Amino acid sequence: MNKVHGFYLSLMAYTCLFSSSLLAQDAMFIDAEGRVGIGTGTPDQPLVIERDLVEPTVVVRNPGNIGGATFRMQDDASGADFKFKSTGKAGFKIRDQRYGRDVITVNAQTDASGRKAMYIDAAGNVGIGTDTDSALAEALVVVGSIQADNIVTSPESLRWPDYVFNDDYALPTLPEVEAFVEEHHHLPGVPSANEVAANGIAVNEMIALHLEKIEQLTLYLIALEKENALLRSRDQELHRRLEALEQQ
Repeated sequence: MNKVHGFYLSLMAYTCLFSSSLLAQDAMFIDAEGRVGIGTGTPDQPLVIERDLVEPTVVVRNPGNIGGATFRMQDDASGADFKFKSTGKAGFKIRDQRYGRDVITVNAQTDASGRKAMYIDAAGNVGIGTDTDSALAEALVVVGSIQADNIVTSPESLRWPDYVFNDDYALPTLPEVEAFVEEHHHLPGVPSANEVAANGIAVNEMIALHLEKIEQLTLYLIALEKENALLRSRDQELHRRLEALEQQ
């Protein structure tokens, strides 16, 4: 059934071709503004699709073996020009056509682990390689290794241990450290192997803790050097006196 009013066309294609009764929805509708409705006669956007189906889907299929299936979005005002495109590895990518570079590429999963390439929960937390559909415990959860040229932590998350060099800092004595190690089998202030196995470590806190121990070692070495210098001075004085006695 065709209808003409001004200049728009409503096609009851499914009714004509596939059904013996009229459908409540238009198969395709084009209004006077050129807006297209599929499954609706009142499109309020350039293209509106309505279908009372399970996972109604818009399919862009490339039956050939080159090029890949592509959906492209352009915005003249901002200059944005992006492609949502399939890849040669059965995945997809988002490509910035302005700069000729891929922004995001996700290739097809090659194992049966059920892990997700990327998952974002309702709070905006991101999982990479995770296997959950639930809320994530951290802002970023990665299952696997991370490679980076540099990692910068926020200054609010660190207490840098230069307090070790303050005049009022109580540096543990080496006998105190020895007694603690003999009893607990790890350094004071450092989590034990069992604690790390159970809870993991906060990398930024561990770096600060390592620096604290290095600064403590530096103070021990400075004190040891002072003691050695005093011993060398006394030794030199004893040699001087001994030589003076031998010359008498």
